Amino acid sequence: QPPANSRIYLDTVPVIRQVPIMTTWIAIEETANKEIERAFYGQVTVAEAAATAAALTQPYFDEANER
Repeated sequence: QPPANSRIYLDTVPVIRQVPIMTTWIAIEETANKEIERAFYGQVTVAEAAATAAALTQPYFDEANER
C-alpha cells in the first residue's frame, strides 16, 4: 500500500544515496541486516553484531576489490 502522502518521497530527496556498485552488494546487505536484526531483538549486543557483520562481509568486499 502506498504512503498516505507522497510528500515523503520529496522529503527524502536531499538524503537519498546510491548504494555502491558492486556485484556482492546484495549479499553484504543481507548479511548485515541479519546481524542488525539479532542486535535489535537483543540476541547479541550492538558491538557484537557490528563485529560479526564486519567479519562476515569482509570476504564480499575482498571479492569485489579483486575485480
